[in-house]
Amino acid sequence: MHFDGTATSWARRTALLFALFLPGCSTLGTQLIGNGRAAYNEIIRRTDDEQLLGLIVRTRYGESSGLLAVTSVTANVRVRGSIGGELGIGPDASFAGNLVPLSAGAVYEENPTISYAPLQGERFTRQLLSPLPVEILALFARALRGSELTLGLFAEQINTLRNPLYDVPVEQRAGFERVARQIAGLERDGIAEWWVDPEPPHDAKLVLSCDAPEPCARVRELMEALGLPAPADPVGPRVALPVRLGVPSGEPLRLDIQTRSLFDVITIAAARVEVPEPDLREGRADPRYERVSAPADFLRIHSSEKRPENATVAVRHRGAWFYIDDADASSKFAFRILGSLLAMRLAEAAPATTPMLTIPASR
Repeated sequence: MHFDGTATSWARRTALLFALFLPGCSTLGTQLIGNGRAAYNEIIRRTDDEQLLGLIVRTRYGESSGLLAVTSVTANVRVRGSIGGELGIGPDASFAGNLVPLSAGAVYEENPTISYAPLQGERFTRQLLSPLPVEILALFARALRGSELTLGLFAEQINTLRNPLYDVPVEQRAGFERVARQIAGLERDGIAEWWVDPEPPHDAKLVLSCDAPEPCARVRELMEALGLPAPADPVGPRVALPVRLGVPSGEPLRLDIQTRSLFDVITIAAARVEVPEPDLREGRADPRYERVSAPADFLRIHSSEKRPENATVAVRHRGAWFYIDDADASSKFAFRILGSLLAMRLAEAAPATTPMLTIPASR
């Protein structure tokens, strides 16, 4: 009987291998966990987008729909190592050059589980149908500085200027649209800025800078359009207009805003769905959405018989594909706003006691 190497040298090699292997396992695990987090985040983002687009399309068809919120993602991770060695027995000529003195291997196993909570009940209904808090409007306006979309999408009325959801004569909407353009222009030029108090009750303000003749003239023009008394010269460096949710109060130097609900915003999005001609002709799609008014550059959802190759998000419904074109920057921008608003409102609508659907994502 012949052994390839002494027991002492074999033990030393084994100890050396463990010394090399264990730090490698740590590095391997760290890299895979990092890659796994990115993969989970991408999948959840994509499925959230598909859920939102599906909700908009089903709304256009007058269908009911449910929503699921991801409540947790857990993963059981296990790394197993193995070590092997080959020993020769008999004359050297029988095994010379054919033995692997020492070998090692590692197996990384990950078993993810994703939990969903169905959104339902009074709390969810209130979040869906209640007017948006004015601080949410102000936060979006501050984040999307210089965009007319925020007021056009979230506000139904500012003081006496109306922005109805359904078709009205152009002249009834003209005043609101002019004010939205004025505020957006003042924001872009650093003259207007939305503020939200970080402390409860999170009061919102529209702050107007008036420290030079040209900005002051533009501020007076805006306030006259809003039906507010124009400030006289000099007015000081700033004019702060408190923003309140409600009907016009007639109080000077104050913005009374009636906001839309999340349901209203989804209704506007549904009106931008391109419905296949057979579905329109045969009455499958709800005709009321053809009367909904929406900002011209808000959103466009295309339809196609075949799966689109140029879609940033796509869903299949009633035998057709509905999607947002990846080259349509304004639609992608609007869809991102919708996704942020939906996530914000639905996070508040999911109570901790809601029954959860748990799906193992692998064996």
